Amino acid sequence: MKKIRINIPQHNPAFEPNMNIADIVIRYGIMMGIGIAAVFLKIHILFFLCTFILWEGMMGWCVVHHIFGINHHCTKKDESC
Repeated sequence: MKKIRINIPQHNPAFEPNMNIADIVIRYGIMMGIGIAAVFLKIHILFFLCTFILWEGMMGWCVVHHIFGINHHCTKKDESC
């Protein structure tokens, strides 16, 4: 009987930082824009969205980057991470 090999991409361990400082600053800017819009438009559900964006920025970890195996945290100069 022949064994079938399935090529499963190797992912980083969960919650290991995968964003660089530029990604984090962009997330904070988006969060501030959505938060200000939520105050002026009085749409309180947007505050929940801001909370998740803030959480991603504080942790330096993005679920979409994790799923696709994208890692902006390590640079080419620093291969040790």
